[in-house]
Amino acid sequence: MAKERAGSLLIVKVNTDQHQRIAGAMQVQAIPTLMLYKGGALAKRQAGALMRPPARAFVDA
Repeated sequence: MAKERAGSLLIVKVNTDQHQRIAGAMQVQAIPTLMLYKGGALAKRQAGALMRPPARAFVDA
């Protein structure tokens, strides 16, 4: 999805074992957690893994 939407979507993966402060600051309670930001503000959050079609739907909604 990152390649498909290059320039309009940035995907970042954070290793929460190495960066526990970031995980804490973002209130991550489950791995994986998908968080979408728009304009610098949290727009949506989804805990748990998503396959490609539901992930696309989550981002598009």
